[in-house]
Amino acid sequence: MFGKLWDSVLLWRWVAVVLATLSLALLVAAMIAREPPDFSAMPVIAIVRDSEQHPVWAIRLARAAHQIAADSLRPQSPPADHVYQLWLLASDVATPHPSAYCPNRSVR
Repeated sequence: MFGKLWDSVLLWRWVAVVLATLSLALLVAAMIAREPPDFSAMPVIAIVRDSEQHPVWAIRLARAAHQIAADSLRPQSPPADHVYQLWLLASDVATPHPSAYCPNRSVR
């Protein structure tokens, strides 16, 4: 009886599904349980300026947490039907890619 169950493909499919679900649940729990970084202690790595060279956002980076904070320095409204968006350019890539939307308040 046990030998027949051990050789059952259906049993191993269910075991794989259960283990994959548990692994995903543990991963999500570990990500949620992590404390957010204290961006006030992080140095400013970049200042985003508007077309008139006024500082608009201060960008801070928490490397260990792989998170970026964009602090609004001078709230300004985007043009109608538009939003501000943060784009990142890696040193080994030719084109930038969108990273986050930047509202008029601090965003993390």
